[in-house]
Amino acid sequence: VKVPSQVIVLCILGFFLYPCCQLFHSHEALLVVERGLGSPAEAGMASSAYTLSGIVAGVIVAPLMKVFKKHAPASTFVCALLGLVVYAMAQSVMMLCLAGFLIGLAYQTFTPFGGMGAANFSNAMGMAFNMALCNASMSLGQALSPFTTSVLGSLVGGSMTGMIWIGVVGMAVVTVAGFVYF
Repeated sequence: VKVPSQVIVLCILGFFLYPCCQLFHSHEALLVVERGLGSPAEAGMASSAYTLSGIVAGVIVAPLMKVFKKHAPASTFVCALLGLVVYAMAQSVMMLCLAGFLIGLAYQTFTPFGGMGAANFSNAMGMAFNMALCNASMSLGQALSPFTTSVLGSLVGGSMTGMIWIGVVGMAVVTVAGFVYF
């Protein structure tokens, strides 16, 4: 099966996007406690905002593709980048909910873009393999997130906020790479 270069790029970008988005799930409740934003109930509200974004993502994927065309995957990176910046600066539960919504929206919209992109760039014979490869690379990035973020976060003191800012920098690189490539 031939793996087109576009599929490889989608795999790489998804591999780096997913850990950045995973920062929200990994650290959101701890950030609520660290910044004195409330209790588990407030952390649950922010987590719910992340989950609710999946409903919106399901509705906007097709319009995003029509509006942004080949830049549709990169538009999700901008959304994740904005969400991570809001997350890093969150001083209220509302900001945390907004961050969760934006990060979740990016995650939930890139997932179908990755699969559809892999299908669109593949020959009929390799379509299923390339879609699976794309999904596997994104899942691997997400699974490795606790290790990568703690190692990179230790370089900036190991604080949760430091790890989130590492995610912001990583997401900025992915965003630029996405716009340059697409």
